[in-house]
Amino acid sequence: DYPKSLAVAQLAYNGGILTDDSDVRRLADLQLFNDAPYRCGTMLEEAIQKKLVKVDFKLYEKQANCWVAARDFAKATGPLQRAAEMSPNGDLFVRLGEVRAAERVAQGRPEGHGQRAAAARHCAVQPEELRGREGFLHSRAQFRETSQDG
Repeated sequence: DYPKSLAVAQLAYNGGILTDDSDVRRLADLQLFNDAPYRCGTMLEEAIQKKLVKVDFKLYEKQANCWVAARDFAKATGPLQRAAEMSPNGDLFVRLGEVRAAERVAQGRPEGHGQRAAAARHCAVQPEELRGREGFLHSRAQFRETSQDG
């Protein structure tokens, strides 16, 4: 019974009993499975601060998934960026581009054709491992960051 398992694990975590890395990750999975993604994201933030978990790309990806499930795309981009930088391949950069696009749509700022063209031009000069769809989305995300700064 997953709701009861979540209740027991959450009580153990709140009481300071649940401190093992794998148990904290399992609690995050239970929170996601039981439709408590915001609690999952905040719990993982706290666990990272308290150094209860080993930080790796899978942990950051899990945290980003919590925020995406909670529809808080702005909070998802930080952990997803860190996960993408640590990941052995470019898959998470694709996901990061998708999340940033979803964030813009949620804010009512869908990107225009001019931005897509500029991102495509930027992608053309990327290293071989960042070409194609992954490179395009990564470049789009980079372009959005630089265009928002200025």
